Amino acid sequence: MTIKTKLLSTEIPLTYFEKNEKENCQYRVLLLHGFGQKAAFMMNHCAPLFNRNTHIIAPNGPFPLLGRFPLEKSENDLIKGYAWYFYDAKEDRYLIDYKTPALLLRQLLLSFDDQLPLHIIGYSQGGYLAPFLIDKSLSIHKITAINASYRFDLIPSFSGASIEVNAINGELDMMVDPQLSHERFLLWQKRDHFTGNFYLIEDEGHRLKRPILEKLKELIP
Repeated sequence: MTIKTKLLSTEIPLTYFEKNEKENCQYRVLLLHGFGQKAAFMMNHCAPLFNRNTHIIAPNGPFPLLGRFPLEKSENDLIKGYAWYFYDAKEDRYLIDYKTPALLLRQLLLSFDDQLPLHIIGYSQGGYLAPFLIDKSLSIHKITAINASYRFDLIPSFSGASIEVNAINGELDMMVDPQLSHERFLLWQKRDHFTGNFYLIEDEGHRLKRPILEKLKELIP
């Protein structure tokens, strides 16, 4: 007996927050939360940084993480958060990889049927996922990854495309090694020749706090 995995084309519901009518906007930002979080986390922390001319989209990951049964308070406690993919660090293998969420997010963005310049901002697991959305069908202008690392060996090369990539990492992050992230960022930049910088925020850890958000604000046009 063998266990097989196959990527199938099917309809998967993807819930998301939306702020500002796209018809009145000149720019779009896609906010990607971290593992076990919800889209509301990114809306609460990042949406206030943008003006009314920005079409803001913040989706939940496609894979819900269930809470405990019986439910302690209400049906809202059924889902405690979402994931974009599942990776076993000990075995160095994906249980569910990045391909499915990347495909879903591309389809979501294409459904808006316009070519607004796109800035993808991902936090932690969302920052890891962000580069896998790169595709000629999307008008990606900028990617900002916060407290994330990268598998540049898996990310398709986009050398020649005018995409700016920036990384913001907390110096004291105990979940994502900032030194390893920096090394991988430089190798990735050397390969694809993109503009952008790696920013190390002193005295900050993994949490999305004011000093990190202030640096993010500086990177918003």
